[in-house]
Amino acid sequence: MDRNIPFPFLMERTENGFHLIDHKNQLIDSINELSTNYNPMDTIKMQDHQFLVLKGSPNFFLFDLRDSVNFPYQHPLYAAQFVKTENSKGIRLSTFLKNLQKNTYQTEVESAHFATPNRDLKVVKTINFSEETLQTIFTYYYQNEPVYAEKEMAKYYIFERKGKLFFSKDQEPDKPQTLYQISRVDDNSFSLRTFRNNEEITELLEISEESKSTRKLSTFKRCMEGQPGEYYHDNLTYVKGNEYLIRKISKNAPEASGDGYITVHFTLNCKGKIGNPGLEQMDLEFQSTSFNAGLVQHIITEVMNLKDWPEIKPGIFYKDIHSFLMFRIKNGKIIDLCP
Repeated sequence: MDRNIPFPFLMERTENGFHLIDHKNQLIDSINELSTNYNPMDTIKMQDHQFLVLKGSPNFFLFDLRDSVNFPYQHPLYAAQFVKTENSKGIRLSTFLKNLQKNTYQTEVESAHFATPNRDLKVVKTINFSEETLQTIFTYYYQNEPVYAEKEMAKYYIFERKGKLFFSKDQEPDKPQTLYQISRVDDNSFSLRTFRNNEEITELLEISEESKSTRKLSTFKRCMEGQPGEYYHDNLTYVKGNEYLIRKISKNAPEASGDGYITVHFTLNCKGKIGNPGLEQMDLEFQSTSFNAGLVQHIITEVMNLKDWPEIKPGIFYKDIHSFLMFRIKNGKIIDLCP
């Protein structure tokens, strides 16, 4: 995983060198030279790829010399970090797929996407696999009551390599793919291991009694995995302006109390749609606080229903934007808004 986007390759060590494996278990490159030790500034030269070693073993930091778009200059932040896979014994792909497609799995996550700040919402991730499609539903709770839900549909691919299982989704050839290792499989759960912004993430997904959802939910999908851009990269404020938003969202707001700030974070994708919300609340001293559930529910609902967002011009590293709306609250009423 490099700093900004997923780097979906396995580097497989062989007796004579390395194989480079993509997210569909295809051999895309190789080298038949194997050094016992790689030092910084060494180059691993394959037929179609050349990797500059920025950091040696045990975890390679490799810079792709032939990818000037995702790797614009030689710095560890823009290198790919290769980390050893976990040992996983006794996992049969056929048995795993059979169980996977007949069950619903759930886990609690900090936020729907790692780049969405969230402190005050509980987020439950529910997944269902069919033969070709993965449905992911995120349900957001405030004070144990559901306040919002959205779903994402994607194709997926699961393969076995040397007794280890790997998973990727969103099989569009021009998109970077996140690669996961499947581990710790039993009759009731399995784990997904991956890396985001050079941090290891492991999700334990357990069988849920909840049936496959037939609810009509808002559908949201990011245009690119990895780190989105930030709202200040361009003029990406709401088209109709803050005064319009204050009037619209204040209208019919329930009676409440308290002073401070309610911030709703979200991702704005390249199609002008928003999703993946997060919530942070502060008092006037910028310390964590909680506002009335009715007011919070109202604000989240109104924000996530907004449609008139500006077009995003893709940057070098992003197609989506992390943005937020911070509401100033006085005596339980919305009086100001930024950015």
